[in-house]
Formats: sequence, C-alpha cells, structure tokens
Amino acid sequence: HLHPPSIVAIQPTVTAHQPPKMTEEKKQRDETYMRSRLEKQRRHTPFDVEQWYPVLKAHTFATEFLPLEPSEARSIIRYYRQRYCSDKRLTREDCVRIYSLKARIDETIKTNPKLRKNGNFVRLSSRSPKDGTPLKGNLIENYKEELRSRIEGTHSRLDIFPVVPPIKWDSEDPNTKAAAAFEAQERLLRVSNGNEALNLICTSERAYMDLLLAVDCLDYLNR
Repeated sequence: HLHPPSIVAIQPTVTAHQPPKMTEEKKQRDETYMRSRLEKQRRHTPFDVEQWYPVLKAHTFATEFLPLEPSEARSIIRYYRQRYCSDKRLTREDCVRIYSLKARIDETIKTNPKLRKNGNFVRLSSRSPKDGTPLKGNLIENYKEELRSRIEGTHSRLDIFPVVPPIKWDSEDPNTKAAAAFEAQERLLRVSNGNEALNLICTSERAYMDLLLAVDCLDYLNR
C-alpha cells in the first residue's frame, strides 16, 4: 500500500566551504552519458505501446491510455527510492500526486464496462511492471492451484480453449509446470482498481528504471 510519510524536522548543518566546481572533464563525461541515455530512449521509442497500438488495434486487447505527468513520474521514483534504497526524500506532495493518479485509474476503470469485466493488465509506454509486487494472492499458492486444476481437469480455460487431442497433464512434466506458472503469474498481474495497478508500478524496478530514463532525458532536453 502507499502510505504518506511522517514529517520529521531536521536542523540543517551549515558549512563554510563551497562545493567544488565541476571540471571540464566531468562536464564532458556527463554530456556523453546523457547523450547515450537519450539515444537509448530514441531506439526504444518505436516499441512504446502508443506507437504501435494504432496499427495493431484491431488485433490486440482494448486499451485505454492515461497520461503520466513528469511530476507524477518523479513522485513514483521517489517512492521507489524510499522503499528500496533508503532515500528519505519522499514528500507529502508526492503521496498526494500518487493518490491522485490512483483516483484517475479508478475512474477510468469505473466508467469503462470493458475494463470492469475481466480485469486489466497495466503497463507504461515501454514495459509492464511484471516484476512488481501484487496486492492480491500469493504466487506459490496460485501456482499450486493452477497445477491442481490441470491435473484434475477442472481448469477454467479448458472449455474456452479446448486442446485437440486433449492434453494429459502431469504434475512432474516441465511443460505442465511452466503452463501453471504462467497462468499463476497472469492471475496476479491482473488488476481491477487503481490501488492494485499502482502497487505494481511503484514496486517495479523495470518501471523505476524506465521512468528514471524518461525524466533524465526530459531534464537534459529542457536544460
């Protein structure tokens, strides 16, 4: 869950010296590094969902797009850093932005019957937060349930997607285990509200790295 941070008053330490000036060599290294970051983002842009979705719209899942403001991206970055990197710079304003984004996701799902029906998969432009922590369920327990339903022939998708000839599932068979693991993960990544969606995003290293790249490039272009 996303919790606002407590407020701690800290008396700053005053020092008499000035920070060292950036040398030309360091400036050049920083410039080279940021140009490589910008080039990386440029190479990845054609794979962003908003680029290919209009072309493949008729052949893929119905999708709703929500803009993510730079300030919201920075708040998610600070949340991730506080939770996993002991960086205590998350502010109350950051939490307000994150909760506001949660409300926008909730409203989008609430007003779209297709999104309310079977759950949704959330992603950023570039990647999905499949490495994030889901709020519901447990991967191991879901895996065991998926494996059991296949062995007993009660799996919910067997009637929807019949296999001819029928597969004889075996609990020791690697393919059976892989299919069960895939379904278990899919079930946990399916979200039905903003809280579940944002918890995946805010705990995902993939999402964190992509947002960091995006704001770094934005800052470099706007300098």
